[in-house]
Formats: sequence, structure tokens, C-alpha cells
Amino acid sequence: MKISRLLELHQQHQSQGLFGSFGDGYLVAHNRVFRGVRTMALAAGYKFSDSRDEAYDAFPLLQLDRILESKTLPYANNVVPFESLTSAQQELISWDDVDGNLKRNFVFHEGSHAVFRSLKPAHRSEDVSVQVVWMLLEESFANTMELLAVIDAGDAAHRIFFELNSYVCEFDHRHHLLKALTEFGEKVLVPFMVLSYLHSNFLREKIEDKDFNQIFKMLSLENLSDTQIKTLRALSKVVFNLSERFRYQTTDFHLRLAGVKNPYELLYKTDFLKICALEEEISKVISKISSMRF
Repeated sequence: MKISRLLELHQQHQSQGLFGSFGDGYLVAHNRVFRGVRTMALAAGYKFSDSRDEAYDAFPLLQLDRILESKTLPYANNVVPFESLTSAQQELISWDDVDGNLKRNFVFHEGSHAVFRSLKPAHRSEDVSVQVVWMLLEESFANTMELLAVIDAGDAAHRIFFELNSYVCEFDHRHHLLKALTEFGEKVLVPFMVLSYLHSNFLREKIEDKDFNQIFKMLSLENLSDTQIKTLRALSKVVFNLSERFRYQTTDFHLRLAGVKNPYELLYKTDFLKICALEEEISKVISKISSMRF
């Protein structure tokens, strides 16, 4: 696709999104989950800024807690490189020329973190295992938002803009996700995928039968038909597509930064579903997630 066409689509919707963030307004206009996360983040008091944040630019992961605590999520103006080009030059450039070279923005992912934090209680548990469950539930929620947002990515321009504004782009699963959303609705699909991603983020390689049963019990889904159970179990496999580097190195790094000693040992021994079921505040947040509609 020509950059000229993408710029045209961007300009048509730029007033609905973040100034200078390529495709942001288009996604706000055409993607329900992207728009929903933006709306909830703004309602929770978060702002978005294209002012240069050198520390975030240099090492985003290291700055995640800081930007969330400041309630200001940075992004880069990645439209400006094309503004000095003539119309003829824009016609000569295709997306293939740009892909991999243009700086991406991740306020959708960071905004998902912001939304989850707005749901959490102010006080913090003294139990390190509970703290880690909260941290990885937050990441699992962000993973889920990025996954479900591909449902609306039905054309080439939408997919290009989504790739520019998201870490994960599971376009091959779009049809199955849409079918599941139609059958189960957000009330089931959102918390189910969050709890499924939690297995991946806790470095499990699969979801055991007993864990599926526990998830279904937690979400009051004991009366599902065999076909419905098969559908959800099949869909849950997508959570293990997270990159190995992210699941292991990034998670370990993030937990050590938070003061967790021996992260791998803690991750492997933690019964995170039991904690989710027994911790009243976690159950409340899962209930709030279940009530989200996009």
C-alpha cells in the first residue's frame, strides 16, 4: 500500500486520535478495543504526550512504572518524516519500504496497563506471591487487549496501522476470536483470555485440565457444552505465542526490578489460580474486567 494512501486515511481521522501518531485516529475510529482502552485510560486521568522522554525512548521497559505513576504516557510523532515529502515522492514509497524503519508507538499497550492499574486497590499485599500475581495479571490484561483488538483488523490499512501501534498482532486468529466473541461475549472472553495469558506469563507451557476446570469455576462456566469447552481450550493455545524472550528474559528482568528475589523459582512454585480465587480484591478486579464492553 502506498504511503500516500495511508497518510490520506490518517489525516481523515487525525482529530480523533493523538496528534502525530500515525494511524492512531484511524484505530480510535475503527477498532472497538483500541477505542475502549483509550476511553478508559482518559477517564482514569491518564494523559498522552509527544514531548520527548529520553529515558523512555532509550529503554521503555525500565520506565514503565515511572510513566504509569506520572499518568503521562509518551509517544513519538512518526508522521512528521513524511510531511516534507512531495506528493510525487509519497506516491513512490510503499509500506514495504517503511516497515521496520519507522518508529512505532505503544500507547495502546501502555494504556492497557493504565486501565488495569485504575481498577486495582490502593493498598498493596505484603505477600510477594500475591504482588507478582497482580503484576502478571496486569501484563496478561494488556496481552488480552492487544489480542482481541485484531478482531476489527479486517483490511490492509487497518492491519498496517495496528502493527504500528501494538506489540502483538495475531491476525491469523482473527476469525476464531470473532467467532468466540460472538458466541461468548466480552463477559466470558475477556477474563478467560486474561487467566489464560496468566499461565504463559507464569512460564507454564500449557494449561492443564485441572486448571481449565478451575478457570471455568472461577468464571461460573460450569455448564458449558462440550463444544464450547473445546472452542475455549483451542483458543487458549494462542497465549503461548508470546515470544520466548519476552516470557523469560523480560519477565525475569521486570520482577527483579520490582525487588523480587529468585523470580524463576517463585514463578514456578506459585499457585496463581488459587491466589486469584482466594484473594478478594483480585476477584473484584476480575469481575470488573468481565463487565467491560467494547
